[in-house]
Amino acid sequence: MGATQLIGRFPTSSLVMFAGGVYGADINPKANVDVIESFAPCYPVNPCSLSNSLNCTTTSATSFTCYCLPGWTGALCTVEIDECASNPCGGRFCVDQFNGYVCCPVGFTGKDCQTDINECASLPCLHGTCIDRVAHYNCSCDPGWRGVRCEIDINECASTPCRNGGDCTDLVNGFTCGCLSGYNGVICQTDSTLYLSSCSAL
Repeated sequence: MGATQLIGRFPTSSLVMFAGGVYGADINPKANVDVIESFAPCYPVNPCSLSNSLNCTTTSATSFTCYCLPGWTGALCTVEIDECASNPCGGRFCVDQFNGYVCCPVGFTGKDCQTDINECASLPCLHGTCIDRVAHYNCSCDPGWRGVRCEIDINECASTPCRNGGDCTDLVNGFTCGCLSGYNGVICQTDSTLYLSSCSAL
């Protein structure tokens, strides 16, 4: 306990605790009581936030404990608790309120959960146009691409379009055929030897 100062002498029947201080008394039921004020950390100036704390308790001559009201924390009860910090909404947007929180519906954000989250903001469609929906998105793929995010190049050679043994090379939204000798055309459909033979007959 810190330095003390005699406040006054009171009958034992009228002994009271004074707000904000820590007091001791020489109890004698047959005599008056000397009420002594202790100049401890909680008195005369309460270091705890008066509006955010219940009381200040002295733990030693140089230390104290503040007991905070609900919604407040910190050594002096000056920090408002962020009830969203523990992720109570399980991934949904959490709106911190005093001594509480509100979970927004899936896909919405904002102080009053009034804003539709733009799922296209992260540009999820790799080769296409993103269409924002509530809590999800759709990709309209460019020609030659498919997949949820338009991430898959369509293999135009999968249908073996090149005829007569031609070698297919896949391109984006297209293909080319490498024709065997004696054939030509986009898909190697023309037998050039037949054309040469007809010319020779002339």
